[in-house]
Amino acid sequence: LFKTTSTPTKTVMLFTVIAVLLVTWLLLRYFLGRPKPGYVSLPRLAGSDSWMLAADSPTNSIVINAMVFLEANEEHPDPVSIDMVRDAMRERAVKLYPRLTQRVVYANGQPCWEPMGEHFRLEQHVELFDSDDPHRVMRQADLQRWLSSIWDKPLDPTRPMWHWLLIPNYVDEDGQRVSAILGRIHHSYADGLSMMRFVLSTMDDSKQQQQQPQTSSEAKRTPEAARASFERNRSLSVNMKRVGLKRNSTLTVAVQALMYPWQLLRKFIKPADRSILHGPPLSGRRRVAWSGALALNRIKTIKNSLGVKLNDVLMACMSLALRQVIQKHNGGAPVENVWANVPISLHKQVRPGEMSNKFSLIQMELATGEDDPLMCLQQVGETMDALKRSIEPIGNFFTISLLSLFPDPIVNFIVTYLASKTSVTLSNVPGPSTHVTYMGRRVKDLLFFVPSLGSIGVGLGILSYDGRVRVGVSVDEALIDDPEPILKGFVDNLDELERLAHNQKKTK
Repeated sequence: LFKTTSTPTKTVMLFTVIAVLLVTWLLLRYFLGRPKPGYVSLPRLAGSDSWMLAADSPTNSIVINAMVFLEANEEHPDPVSIDMVRDAMRERAVKLYPRLTQRVVYANGQPCWEPMGEHFRLEQHVELFDSDDPHRVMRQADLQRWLSSIWDKPLDPTRPMWHWLLIPNYVDEDGQRVSAILGRIHHSYADGLSMMRFVLSTMDDSKQQQQQPQTSSEAKRTPEAARASFERNRSLSVNMKRVGLKRNSTLTVAVQALMYPWQLLRKFIKPADRSILHGPPLSGRRRVAWSGALALNRIKTIKNSLGVKLNDVLMACMSLALRQVIQKHNGGAPVENVWANVPISLHKQVRPGEMSNKFSLIQMELATGEDDPLMCLQQVGETMDALKRSIEPIGNFFTISLLSLFPDPIVNFIVTYLASKTSVTLSNVPGPSTHVTYMGRRVKDLLFFVPSLGSIGVGLGILSYDGRVRVGVSVDEALIDDPEPILKGFVDNLDELERLAHNQKKTK
């Protein structure tokens, strides 16, 4: 019967079978998931958390990697010890964030948070990077190689999925000896803004500073002031992405909502990106690198002179850098635009003690096909403005959350299929505009690396902190063996935009 049926009828039959199977699964999930008398009901993962567990793959574990660099001072001249970090995490993090003591277990096929209780061992989560040689001195090249070597090591799912590694002696790019901490946490626990709020709220000496009288100038440099500045930056970042939707009339929003399923279908049927950045099977081994500190005032001067937004400048520089890398590998042939997965935060407010995922993923077309910096900047700005006015971020958030209703294999298939349409993951996280302290030491730098989904092998993370910007890059070895050209291209194109902005300012 199936062989003699026309193609449209076959399609209808296939979708009918799939729909029946999904409805059967949802009914079984509901009845099996109901708490039984006498059993303790564990809290389930929210839909925005659980889908990332199903999306994990052998070549792309969805783990956020971030680094904190602490400089010594006269009061604390010695390197940070492992006992100091454990004490700080125990008193300021574990007690405030109970999620850190919970692991993921499956009850009736559904992921739930299970408190570890007395079985939780902080020593298993906060360790030295090299217990055999704790006094070993690392430099930037050593640190990059070490990060690359542990990138594909998954977090233990039988424990809470986070791990802190202390590097007591690290010599940074300025030749200064600092202590570094690598934080690794599975994305199902928290997103970028929750993690930033977590880092700020665990500053060990903030309570002591609050208890002491301060002058107005001193108050501006406290962790509390830094947290306030972070909230202002965060609010600006989020609201800039949502204000367009608020400006739209009710009729416009209704029309966009009706058109959203068609937009989603277009994402499904559009062809996959094919370039040096995307296509070959991933190896799971990553090369990582990061840029030097870039003055935020430089970028602000460019955006003011050219009449654009700060995020447009960053996106344009990254688009031009990716274009140059693609062009170098394809022998100078024309370069087409590539697509990026861009996380958009939907947090209204990150409450103390909260770890959650409230973000949407959008597919953004990067202007890699444009070689003129000003035209590239214009295209990126127009694309971002259109996304801000659309319902796509909100629609994608609810669509992603609904994935948690389906079996893990289906979630993994959908996520992998959609990821095949994009080449890179690009995230821009705003940090505090003033410095913060941790265990009495000034946090000199913050750095993070964004995880990727499915077949995406390039992760690009931009983080602003204390008036400076750093870019962290991770690339799969099967695609690119050296991430440095991306960073060099980003800096070179920032210099070029600065030159163009200066010339335009002189002509006015």
